[in-house]
Parts: sequence; C-alpha cells; structure tokens
Amino acid sequence: IFEDVLEALRSSPDDQARERAVLSLWKIAASDSGQIAIREAGGLPLLVCELPRSAAARTLQRLACDPDNEDAIREAGGVTALVTLVALQNLRTDGTNAAALDALAASGRYPGATREACDFGRRTCVLPINWEKTVRFTNRFLSEGTLADGQWAMHCALHAPPRPTGTVRIDLITRPEHPCAGQRGLFAEVALRMGTRLLRYCGVARPRLGVGDGGYRFALKGDLDIDIDALCAGNESRFINDHRGTGTHRPNVQSNETRSDTGELEVWVEVQRPIAAREEILVSYGSRYFIENEVE
Repeated sequence: IFEDVLEALRSSPDDQARERAVLSLWKIAASDSGQIAIREAGGLPLLVCELPRSAAARTLQRLACDPDNEDAIREAGGVTALVTLVALQNLRTDGTNAAALDALAASGRYPGATREACDFGRRTCVLPINWEKTVRFTNRFLSEGTLADGQWAMHCALHAPPRPTGTVRIDLITRPEHPCAGQRGLFAEVALRMGTRLLRYCGVARPRLGVGDGGYRFALKGDLDIDIDALCAGNESRFINDHRGTGTHRPNVQSNETRSDTGELEVWVEVQRPIAAREEILVSYGSRYFIENEVE
C-alpha cells in the first residue's frame, strides 16, 4: 500500500488520486517509524511538489518536527513554498486585505497561491486570550536566531502551529494587595487534579549570564549553564507568578525536567495540589531569583 501511495504521487495525472495519496502519507507520518519510511523512500520531495495544497503543507509540517526530515525538506526546496503560505496568510488576518491577497496571487509572484492555501495558513495564528502581542507564541525550545523575522517565518512554515492550552487562561490581576496587581497572571480554567502535567515551559535557550538575567528565565539543571528565556517567546507558562505575597503559603505547581520519548529535554509544569477553577496558578521562583533580581 505504501508503495502504491508513492507511485500515485510520482506518476498519477489525477489530482484527486494525488490528494488521497497525500492524506495517506499524513496518517503514516503520525508515527516515528512512518516518518522514517517516508524519508527513506524519497517521499519528501514528492510532497514538496504537491505544495501549496493544504494537505501537503500539513504533512510537511508534521514531518518537519524531525531534524533529519527538516533538512530533507530544505534540500527539496520546500522551505520557500511553505514560507510563502505563511506570508500570504498574514494578509488574511484582516478581512480588508482580501483584495490585496487576490492581487498578489494573480501577480504570479507566488506560483500556486490559491484560496485553499490561504485557508490553510489562516489556521496557523491562534493566540491565547490576553496574550502579549509582542511575544512570539511557541511550544518549543528555540535558538536565539529563530526570533529574527525571516527565520521566524521559516520556523512557522516548517513546524505545526502551537495551540492555546485549554485548561488555563491568562487574566489581569485585579486584587490590589497582590504583588503583581495590574499585570497578567495564569489561572485555572477548570479544576485541576494533583499530578496533572499542565503545560511545558518554553522559550529561547540562552547562556546563563548570572545576576540580573531577568524574570522569565528557567535555569536548567546540570553543568550546561543554560536558561530557557520566555521574555520574547514562550507559551502561557511565562505568566505564572511566584506565590510569595499572594496570600498563598505554598505554590500549587512546580517545574520538572524530563525527557520525551525521543530523548529530548522538556520542562513540564505539574500540579502539586488540587487547584480550583479560576484559582491562580502559582510557583516558587526560588530564593536565587529574588537575590539576583533585587532592585538596588
């Protein structure tokens, strides 16, 4: 069956047959073994040839989670086409840009740009409610260079878009006695059980500088001297405040470093004790944070 799918992409003149083949590869790519099979059989260049169809773009995004696949997509010339979809999508954030989008598509500067492609791209920009618009939304560890506009467009094109975490909500803190009154905090949207893995702490991997590193850094354990900095990029976890001074004697979540099934380092925010719906999610920053970030 796998060979039949690839053969349809290589030689079938039937658009619908090729679309069905792409959807089959999307399902196969859900497993690590399937991704390896697609790459080793030469399926990635075939998928690139099917761009800008949305099914092909989604499949390539799924495959690009593996660094080896990402390299193969680059070599096949797929990055430019995927970035084009994201660039066109950006014009769709406001309905008044529809005419400008149609004019660009008709100009020939973006070969194959269709409404279907733009509809695919439009689903890539979903931000959490009350998100800080100047901060990149990501569920990954990033390198510092990824934040540049061109590299960020490439990153968005290659990787499946993050989605807001449904069990939490970013809200303004209104209690005047709260140390962070007037700023944002993270709150439980539903009741959370002890032991629940809530979300990962994400951001930019940076060398540890020491005193005054800032309030969005998570210090990784070990001898690497690397911090995960969520100042300019991250997810909802960057809004978790310290419990001190909030009227809560102890935090209700903690951060734990683990390894994924593929061996990649992850930092998970885990629930330490039951949290009621609408209760603020609070962690302990540790004494080091208050010493290093003390206002002189």
